[in-house]
Amino acid sequence: MTSLTRRRGRIMRIRKTEHRAATARLAEADNSLAKLRNVEARILKLRATAHMAKGLHSGPAMLATGEMQLRLVTAGRAVAASKEEAETKRNEERKLEQLAHQRKESSAKLLSKSRREDAAKRERMLDANRPRPREFRRIGEPS
Repeated sequence: MTSLTRRRGRIMRIRKTEHRAATARLAEADNSLAKLRNVEARILKLRATAHMAKGLHSGPAMLATGEMQLRLVTAGRAVAASKEEAETKRNEERKLEQLAHQRKESSAKLLSKSRREDAAKRERMLDANRPRPREFRRIGEPS
């Protein structure tokens, strides 16, 4: 194994580690986005059920319901903004993961090429050192 092959092997191991880390970060971004979508759905569900029924209601009950609806609207806006940030982060992480995957594949190709070259070189060396059958000629015979 030549030093080039050893170096490419080390690079390949680094690229694999980078790809695993990028995949983990992408999964983390996907999970956080899924959690925010779940929270957003729960807030929308609460807003839909937070209406007063028809009939007579006391002032404090109406005030509490109005305040709760206002807080749910505020929370919904905050979650929507966080969700947009999480989507942006997930898209960036996806791009980084794809880049890491390409780099890993590229280094794998270089490593396999280097290994093939090493095998061919070894084969040439073995062939060069292998004894050849010789034809014995008589002295004075034309070749």
